[in-house]
Amino acid sequence: MANSIFTREMRSPRTHGRANCSSDRIVSVFNIHPVLIFHTLFILHTVMKFVTFLTVVIE
Repeated sequence: MANSIFTREMRSPRTHGRANCSSDRIVSVFNIHPVLIFHTLFILHTVMKFVTFLTVVIE
C-alpha cells in the first residue's frame, strides 16, 4: 500500500513543489534501509506486546 504511494510521488515530482523534496528524501531512505525500517517496526511491535503483557500480569 505505502509502496504505491511512494512510486506515485516519484512519477509526478512537479505536483507537490517544495513539499516533494522531503518525500523524495523519505523515498531514498526507504530504498536504502527497507530492512532496517522493517526491523525497527518489528522491535516496536514486540516491545508493545511485552508492555501489554506486563500490564496484564501486574493487574
